Amino acid sequence: MVNATEWINQNYPENGVCRNKDDIENYGKRREEITDLDVSNKNLEGALGKTDSRGWTSLRKINASFNKLLDGELGSDNWLVIEEIILSHNQIGTGGYLWGDHLFLQLKKLNLSNNFIELTDLSKAPRLTHLDISGNFLTELDLHNNINLKELRCLNNPLLNNITLPAGLNINSLDYSQCPVLPLPEPSATSSSVSSETLSTSDKIAISLGIPGFIVAVFGAWVAYKQLKASKKRKKARTTQAGTELNELRERTSQTIAEEAINNQAVQQSQQLQARIEVPVK
Repeated sequence: MVNATEWINQNYPENGVCRNKDDIENYGKRREEITDLDVSNKNLEGALGKTDSRGWTSLRKINASFNKLLDGELGSDNWLVIEEIILSHNQIGTGGYLWGDHLFLQLKKLNLSNNFIELTDLSKAPRLTHLDISGNFLTELDLHNNINLKELRCLNNPLLNNITLPAGLNINSLDYSQCPVLPLPEPSATSSSVSSETLSTSDKIAISLGIPGFIVAVFGAWVAYKQLKASKKRKKARTTQAGTELNELRERTSQTIAEEAINNQAVQQSQQLQARIEVPVK
């Protein structure tokens, strides 16, 4: 494990240039010149703080997924143009990790999936259009200020019991399947609800209004079973073929040995006959 703040300050120093040779696109650039930062799968742990968030005045996208990041404060007053943040597959526990006292006025895409988040405040990202916060431990999700939201994925939040959306929200994709305690939304002109009539067929399936999730699971299990059965059949066929080839090899080997034995016997008889012929007569 590597401390996240130390690693970033070492590889992307605030008053220097990028020293990370694996980052071909940004190597040799200063922080203020970098627009896309990928620090995913770096085995980073701990929290990102204010010191490693300064100077990224041109940063539009950051991907810090698949690390061991904990709660901290990501961003600074210089993060004026950030449009996409990916922090999936970490160990983040609260939404306070992101915001601190900063506004993310240009942020459009946010991925916080597969963490340990229970509560989060997304009001500081008013232009958010895509949110993936699936695979967490949310109890409620308040998005009443996110009037531009087009895609929401909050599936697999087993404790989620309430979602608040802006009134009149025209959302394109909504998935909150595998949230067993969450009631289906009721239509309302003043509340944040989204009715089944406003959703496409694919979204109805996604939120289990159409095909129940267990049917999908059963189908997946059936496909896996068929694949396993086919694999065993192929293995059996290969084993049978190998056995046949082995038997043929044994037969050829036995035949060769028999022929060699006959040849050896003939040679011995010939040598014995030759020895009798060469014996001098007394």
